[in-house]
Amino acid sequence: MKKYGTEVGSKILVNGYKKSGKTIAKKLYGNEVVNIEIEVSSYEDLVKEDLKILSSCILADVITKNYLCWDGRGKNAKTRNITMQEFEKALQDLISQKEKVLSTDEPNKDSRYKYLEPGIKSSLDGSNLYIHGILRNEIIVKAADNGVYPRSKSGASASAKRIIQKLLSLPSLKWRQYKVTNHHLIIT
Repeated sequence: MKKYGTEVGSKILVNGYKKSGKTIAKKLYGNEVVNIEIEVSSYEDLVKEDLKILSSCILADVITKNYLCWDGRGKNAKTRNITMQEFEKALQDLISQKEKVLSTDEPNKDSRYKYLEPGIKSSLDGSNLYIHGILRNEIIVKAADNGVYPRSKSGASASAKRIIQKLLSLPSLKWRQYKVTNHHLIIT
């Protein structure tokens, strides 16, 4: 097994990483080439910090303006304001999700991977290598052919959760995983 020498707090640099992007209506979006810097960290610690922030959140202090969501599908879809009750339900759902993650035996482990070192894992057969941690820096080297993903048309629940997470700047929002099988890793 290759030793990378990572530990919590280490930085992993990958140059020239090509994102896979997402195809929508037969067009590929978001397939830019980037240089990334990941900080190795404990996902469990991030979730604990998220839970602490969410549990002490007073929505009336955070939600200070109207936010929109989509109602309906296709041509009949219309925007509407998200209600405070929907925000309250979304907050409770987020708290429940974080508690569920922490209630598992090993919140940092997924049985689909072999964990080699902090921040580095491989597929069970060893054919693919992944890095994971907090995204500290991403520099676009080559822009995506068709630009970034079009905005999704999310309903009230998904929109409210996303808005709460962004307004509270939850630490786990910066958690990323990259498949880096054919890339040279620089560990600092």
